[in-house]
Amino acid sequence: MNEAILKIITHTVNDSIKLLERINYIRNPLASNPSVTYCAYVSAMYPYEEMMMTKFCYQSTTNNTLSGNNFFEFVVSLSEDDSEKYKEFLLCAQEIVTFLANFGGYFQTIGCVHTNTDNLHIHIIVNNTDFMTGGRLQIPYKAFYEIRCGVSDILIGHGFSGICNQR
Repeated sequence: MNEAILKIITHTVNDSIKLLERINYIRNPLASNPSVTYCAYVSAMYPYEEMMMTKFCYQSTTNNTLSGNNFFEFVVSLSEDDSEKYKEFLLCAQEIVTFLANFGGYFQTIGCVHTNTDNLHIHIIVNNTDFMTGGRLQIPYKAFYEIRCGVSDILIGHGFSGICNQR
C-alpha cells in the first residue's frame, strides 16, 4: 500500500517577492479550483498583503520579521490509492490548513488543493509571523516530527493512508 507524503519547502531568500510568487503559484487557476482555497487568519482575496502587513507591524530591531524564512510551504500529497477521493480530501485539506495555522500560535495560512497532476495534493503557505503576538514560527526537527504526526493523524482520521515513517 502506498502512503501519503509531507514535504516542507523552506525559502531562505530574504525576499518578500518569493512569498508573492509562491502564493500566486498555489492559487494558479490552471492547477487548482479557486473555490477550494482554504485560509486561516487571512483572506483568500489578499493573503500576500495581509501577511506582509503582519510582518511590518511586528518588525523591530529585535524582531526582524523579514529576515530568515519569511514563510514555510508545505505540500501534502495523497498516495496513489487515495488520489481518486477528491471530495473527501477537501474536508481533510481544510483541517490540515487549520492545524498548521494553529501550530504553536496564530499563523496566517493559505492552502489550495491541486488537481493538475496524477496525484491529488495541497500546497500550504504559512506566514512565519504570529499575527497576534509577532512571535516567529520555528520548525526544528522535533517540531517537524510533531507536524508530520499531526498531519498523518488527520489523514488517517478521514480514511486516507498516513504519512510514511510517521513514528
